Amino acid sequence: MGSPRRNLSLRDAVVATLLVYAVVAVPAMASSLELNLRMKFYRNGAQATTLLDGTVLITGGYSGRTAEIWNGNTRTFTAVGRMAYYRQRHTATLLDDGTVLIVGGAGTYPAEIYDPNLQTFSTISYPFVSVGPFASATKLNNGKVLIAGGDASTNKAQIYDPGPKTFTATANDMIFSHSGHSATLLCDGTVLIAGGSYCPNCSGSTGSPNAEIYDPNTNSFSPMNPLDPYAPVMTASRVLHTATRISCSQVLLFGGENGASGSPFASGELYDVNAHTFSHISELDPPAYYLQPAFDHAAFLLDDGDVLFITQNYQPFLRYRPSTKSITVEPLSGSFYPYNYARATAAYPSTGDCGGCPSGMKILVAGGGNLQGNSSTIDAFVWVPTNMSPPPPTLTAITPLFGRTCGGTSLTIDGANFQTGARLSSATTDTVTPTRVTGTTTAQSAGMTTISVFNPDAQYGSIAFEFRAVQSGDANGDGVLDLNSDTRYMCQYLYAGGPPPVN
Repeated sequence: MGSPRRNLSLRDAVVATLLVYAVVAVPAMASSLELNLRMKFYRNGAQATTLLDGTVLITGGYSGRTAEIWNGNTRTFTAVGRMAYYRQRHTATLLDDGTVLIVGGAGTYPAEIYDPNLQTFSTISYPFVSVGPFASATKLNNGKVLIAGGDASTNKAQIYDPGPKTFTATANDMIFSHSGHSATLLCDGTVLIAGGSYCPNCSGSTGSPNAEIYDPNTNSFSPMNPLDPYAPVMTASRVLHTATRISCSQVLLFGGENGASGSPFASGELYDVNAHTFSHISELDPPAYYLQPAFDHAAFLLDDGDVLFITQNYQPFLRYRPSTKSITVEPLSGSFYPYNYARATAAYPSTGDCGGCPSGMKILVAGGGNLQGNSSTIDAFVWVPTNMSPPPPTLTAITPLFGRTCGGTSLTIDGANFQTGARLSSATTDTVTPTRVTGTTTAQSAGMTTISVFNPDAQYGSIAFEFRAVQSGDANGDGVLDLNSDTRYMCQYLYAGGPPPVN
């Protein structure tokens, strides 16, 4: 956790980053989103780390030294103590004692420790080797942290020991330079280092099809093929991809940028832990017209064995099923276009009624911007699994059935499952209860349409409604020229203090 490229089970409630694509059948039920969330600070290239109490620490990014806490139960962000140094594309790793190790980012700085009890940061020693952006930080089974690569210019790695709070070099350097790579903790305690070598400010940077293994028992790196240690082993050069341990025998690598061509792409491969080999997954080769390739994405392993990908493209949520080697577009209620790179993502436990949903986790996606890191957003949203999603709004009646094109018609919509903060389409929203929404229409074109109620989680329901043009002499504005009703309306206005005529 903490590494921009690590992918862990939702059961571990950790951090990650994002992409993928291809197509199969779409399940009937839809997951949902909690939208309209705003952080305290604008962020791009921040890190999100789930703490032991289930809250999420968000550090750095475009905002530099700032930090804040997301509480999923209260759905609030709260600013906490500031880091000592500006950091972007750094690592933030949860340690066994509940503190968080902050290393690297833009600049050469000492490491820092976040204490959740005090909500403060304190500096510790400099890393043994300077750590820039796009490094990886992997907590090992012994509680220590392997920090590898970064900046597309180093094959150095080091170990952080939380006891004395010191950094020491590994027994040997990595065989290859890695930056923007993946670092995946395997079941036997070793770490798979794959791909990388991304540096947006470096000339001549290329991706890597190379991989190697770190063994904590010997504190050293070894090649995949000892007989030819420098031979490419992966089926593609990958940078800013994801690597997800889907079982003790397999790791799924997907997407990223093809460093050799400098273009984002979509393809997948499996690493066989026992055979130490990579194999291309032809089932994941998508039709180019359907989904755009992308990179800098996040991947989360669900408890049902599927992998959820969160992308910055127009199909933002995708699900990989290992049993069929297939990708499906995750059905999502409502419309959402999350076109941003460098977002901070973390899975965290929900205390609500899960109803049998996979792992009882929600996923926070916060901030983002362009790859250069000079644009950012303050927005955030939460992905909610299908069985944790509340039912969509149900609209059973609307009064009246039509309104004036010039607007101003008072509406009453009855139904069920309306949430606080729900809004109406083609109308302003006045009041919301679980079974009734009232509002006032805005100016619209004449004709049949629908009025929709949108809940904050992006789910919605609709009901038919007609906008009628107001004609000259139509005093009550009902769209019908009727002598009796329009005359009565005028009489009420003239002699009984009724509302003024519409026309």
